[in-house]
Amino acid sequence: MNSISPLGWILIIGLVALIIGINASLFMGAKKQHNADSWISRLQAAGKTARDPFRKENDMLDHLSDKVQELQKNKTEKNNGA
Repeated sequence: MNSISPLGWILIIGLVALIIGINASLFMGAKKQHNADSWISRLQAAGKTARDPFRKENDMLDHLSDKVQELQKNKTEKNNGA
């Protein structure tokens, strides 16, 4: 059986170190709290926007609708009470 050359051992050790380094960085990154300016947060926000492009506008319209209903309710209560 052929033995592995020193260059082969160096490549194997380098590959193992690279894999361990990538796993360690992913593990440490998962434990850290994500700030709003990180690239992961930006990517998640882009995914949400792609799934529902008018979500922000719909939320604003829902809020406006709630406010209008509240005003109409207050107006009818005033008219009934006056």
